[in-house]
Amino acid sequence: MGKRKKIILIVSAVLLVAILARAARFFVGKPEKTENVIPVKTVKPAYKNLEELLELTGDVRGFSEAKVYSKVSGKLQEKKKDVGDPVSKNDMVAFVDRDEPAFEYKLAAVASPIGGVITQYYLDIGETVTPQNPIFEVASIDKIKITTNITEEDIPKIKKGLPARFSVDAYPEKTFYGEVSKINQSVSLQTRTAQIEIAVSNEDMFLKPGMFAKIELILSVHKDVLSIPTDSVGETDSQKYVYVIEDAVVHKKMIKTGISQNSFIEILDGVLVTDDVVSVGWQNLSEGVKAEVVQ
Repeated sequence: MGKRKKIILIVSAVLLVAILARAARFFVGKPEKTENVIPVKTVKPAYKNLEELLELTGDVRGFSEAKVYSKVSGKLQEKKKDVGDPVSKNDMVAFVDRDEPAFEYKLAAVASPIGGVITQYYLDIGETVTPQNPIFEVASIDKIKITTNITEEDIPKIKKGLPARFSVDAYPEKTFYGEVSKINQSVSLQTRTAQIEIAVSNEDMFLKPGMFAKIELILSVHKDVLSIPTDSVGETDSQKYVYVIEDAVVHKKMIKTGISQNSFIEILDGVLVTDDVVSVGWQNLSEGVKAEVVQ
């Protein structure tokens, strides 16, 4: 073999080895592309009873209340009953020194027109009494009422007999119940609200006039409705949606919802009871990505 041919063969062999080495690195040494899998938690939709509620605050008052005036002028001489004391109808509560010249000295008695408790005095001993200014207030409390205000938009929702429940700070663990008994037919020009009253039985005398009440009006009860946690629901352009997992693949479903209560929301359309709805981690998802359900 000539020297020239020998050189050509050696060079060709070196080139072939180089080409094979590069090919091996491309096919064998190239790392596999791994797909990012997002960890999530899921929940099954469940049937629940949900209540449509209107939350308000109000004041506890006696069911019947009366401001009591003296028929004569003078000075307040004596308080026979004090604030919080029970009284019966026609009980003597206070006495007024008429202090009128040319008349035989005699205290004028002021009686309670109703049975109940004395809720407040407007005058102290020795202060001037006139027939135009009240001396004290009495309220019946075996049955009480709660006064509260509702907005214009809520007026159509409120009917007499609508059930209500409430709590007061004095008994935070106790729930009291009543119903709407009165709806004011006029709306305040200043606040654009209407006053309503809730009648409540108070046989145990737990409730006192002047207490602050946290109220829930029960507008409606939706029984056995499909529901999911409210935190599972996203919203964009006024359209609500959830993500569900099917065979480890994420799918976005548009939904229609109803009322919500206690961190659950009613599902009207878009989700089935068999769906695995993403409850934690859905903010990181998009249609078609891979997800892994973790405990």
